[in-house]
Amino acid sequence: MSRRTRGTVLSSLALVTALVAGACGGGGSPSSKDTVWASADPHKASGKVVAWAWGDNQEIADGIAARFMKVYPNIEMKFQVVALPEYVKKLSAALASGEGPDVYNLGIEMIPQFGPLSEDLTPLYESVLGKDWESKMIPAMVEEGTYKGRRVGAPGNITGAGTVIVNQGLLKSLGLTWPAGITSIDDLAGFCAQVRAKGKGCLGIGAKDEWVSQDVLQALANSVKPGVFREAVEGKTPWTDPALVKAFDLWQQLFDKRIVQDGALAMAMYPDTDQAFQQGKYVASAMGTWIAQNFTVENSITYQKGAGVKNPKPLQTTVERFPGIGGKPVDVFASAAWGTAINASGKNKAAAAAWVNWYALDTQGEPKRAADTLVGPASIHGVKAEPKGLAYPDLVAPSIAYLSEQMADVKEVRAVTYPKLITALGLALQQSASGTGSKSVTQQLQAASAAVDRT
Repeated sequence: MSRRTRGTVLSSLALVTALVAGACGGGGSPSSKDTVWASADPHKASGKVVAWAWGDNQEIADGIAARFMKVYPNIEMKFQVVALPEYVKKLSAALASGEGPDVYNLGIEMIPQFGPLSEDLTPLYESVLGKDWESKMIPAMVEEGTYKGRRVGAPGNITGAGTVIVNQGLLKSLGLTWPAGITSIDDLAGFCAQVRAKGKGCLGIGAKDEWVSQDVLQALANSVKPGVFREAVEGKTPWTDPALVKAFDLWQQLFDKRIVQDGALAMAMYPDTDQAFQQGKYVASAMGTWIAQNFTVENSITYQKGAGVKNPKPLQTTVERFPGIGGKPVDVFASAAWGTAINASGKNKAAAAAWVNWYALDTQGEPKRAADTLVGPASIHGVKAEPKGLAYPDLVAPSIAYLSEQMADVKEVRAVTYPKLITALGLALQQSASGTGSKSVTQQLQAASAAVDRT
């Protein structure tokens, strides 16, 4: 399962993916009972620390390490990028050999594999944030990064879904306005027919990617009955619930009524759909909150150049709610883009803890940079986003305010952490979009869901 976002562990320019975890690898040891490292003064820590993350730009990682070492000059920091397709395999082998990194980033779906090999970070949270540390986290982040009651990953910036990016400049040139507050799929289809009549696509999605389709289905389900999607994910509500059957009906009609672009099932979000949006082929795209990075001059120009646009000018974009075509408005649901773990067998845990603190918990550390660059808000309260270089400050001000309000108190989780359910969901969404009836699809999905081990 891929979960590509422009909000990443390294930079707004490096795309990342959280991989499905396989069976637990060997090596490592359970968390130590000695937690002196968690309460040690990070500025007194010293020595060498090696961190791993998935990504494709070592230069960006080096820049992050350099910023850290300015704050902690006694620590020699090596932040190593590992190519995404090889990350899980290489990390597993490194930890099994006893030569693994001191700290490493985990996608939420990797935690079942690497959680047993990672330290419990609860003492660090208590030391940095206090005994009431849970109250200082975004609600949806309290449970993320945990493994069997142990906090093994410190969530970084958050990426949410339930939103779309809208090219307001393109809409204006077509003489149209985005139908905010819409509650009917027929009304949305009517709007999209007007867009197609003017030679443009309406709503771009990368339905080849399971994570994109899953985001859209969760938004649709929440527009019918808020929370029902997560209840089904956790096995508390059957997928055959009428609200979920209706959500699959709406998903299918996105294709039947040509609301999404033609050929969506064969298109990935990155690069296919995203580049088409950058090229002005669609008026909107079902992107998550990370796409707010498009608001800056630098990123908008960079993304368009990457899509082959010649002499680009910043796009006039806003981020809007996903259309509430099930009858109810759609709120943002979110998960951490990554979580940072400490190797339970590591030999310099005090210095590793200094990195985790600066990288995930420090309100003036890396979480602040991520918020300021609109990658995404921190997993903890108290990090104010102060973006610079916005192309159209007045245009995007309502979008930034909306995202800040939604993400500050987001309660619904986005990530699905059960590999077998992810596979079943992907199949169900493909079958539905291809014409299979919703009752049949949800019955098969429920059968698969019933066999998922959620312990």
